[in-house]
Amino acid sequence: MYPTDIARQTPIQLAKRSLPPTPENYENTYNEIAGIKDNNVSSLSQTLRKVLTNASKSNTLNSPTEKAITTAIKKQDWAMLET
Repeated sequence: MYPTDIARQTPIQLAKRSLPPTPENYENTYNEIAGIKDNNVSSLSQTLRKVLTNASKSNTLNSPTEKAITTAIKKQDWAMLET
């Protein structure tokens, strides 16, 4: 697949997943389609982002919990979630 094909497919995938077209979502989706592993984000971060996105859609997280998870992902500080 050529980079232009991947660039065309990326917004389609974002829409199918109901993800906002943020730079981070675009980059992650583009890399996934291209088969590029993102060295800056661990698989734990990616998993937590997916869980957070899905929980937000179904309104199962409260705002403080959502903020704590988002902060932990950004800082890569998993210990802060233990409290």
